[in-house]
Amino acid sequence: MRWLKRLLITLLILILLPAAAFWGLKQNFPGDNVAQVLEAQALSQAGLPLKVAPLQLGWTQLELPEVALLPPATWRQAPQVKLVVLEQLRAPFLPLLSQEARLEGEMHGGALKLTASGLPQPHQVRAQLEGLQLNRMPLVALFPYGTLSGTVSTEVEVRNVTPLLRRQTSLPEGDLKGNITNLRVRLSGLDLILPGMVVPDLVWPLIRYDVTLGEQWVLNELTLQGSVNGTVTGTIRPNVQKPADSQLDLRAQITLPAEILQTLGPLALMLRPYQCGVELRVRLQGTPARPITRPGACS
Repeated sequence: MRWLKRLLITLLILILLPAAAFWGLKQNFPGDNVAQVLEAQALSQAGLPLKVAPLQLGWTQLELPEVALLPPATWRQAPQVKLVVLEQLRAPFLPLLSQEARLEGEMHGGALKLTASGLPQPHQVRAQLEGLQLNRMPLVALFPYGTLSGTVSTEVEVRNVTPLLRRQTSLPEGDLKGNITNLRVRLSGLDLILPGMVVPDLVWPLIRYDVTLGEQWVLNELTLQGSVNGTVTGTIRPNVQKPADSQLDLRAQITLPAEILQTLGPLALMLRPYQCGVELRVRLQGTPARPITRPGACS
């Protein structure tokens, strides 16, 4: 029986020693230092100013209490607030066995899930966001002409992660699609810009979007259903260094109800050249800094 007792003691030692070692690592995990490294890497690799709370090492996962996106240095007039905040982030260890990394957490009331495949050099990243509340985002609160509220659910897939990490390209390739439900826009202060213009609250029960990402972004679908109905399609060729110089080629077909047209004041006269019956048809070209609008073709 002694050999059985010794065997049991040996097995207990084999079990307890790794647990004790992990406990020591867990208690002395350098969460502050890791957070600082993440901040430095995000700023140097992607130009993103982040504020990362100290990481915590759990028994089955790595935990990040908060990651916040701060205004970039070029936003000199912007208040120093957290523009976007990710909370209660968790990275479980088990998926690493199948060469996959997962990150789950919360983002302004929504559930966030990130998945990177093909470790240690991930080739694809997928992000899913369900139920983000726009009125809880500090970035939306900076909108100067009113308030926004609504719920966003979206999914994005990036298929050229390796070239992005190697800086062989600066634009992701993949797909972005989703919807916004119960979007409410309350505009204010527009009468200071255009006297006589008072727009009622605008409500869209549903907005759908579908974008193909790459060197050129293809807007396959942007459909509005609500106070103003319409569709927008076209392309955007991003300028990473100067976003305001990105090239636009968009076509919009929008139906404005008579009650909204009556509130637009002088702007209603400016829209007449774009009218095709009850629709407005607009072609937007040029750049965000110097947009060029033309009437769309009437069928």
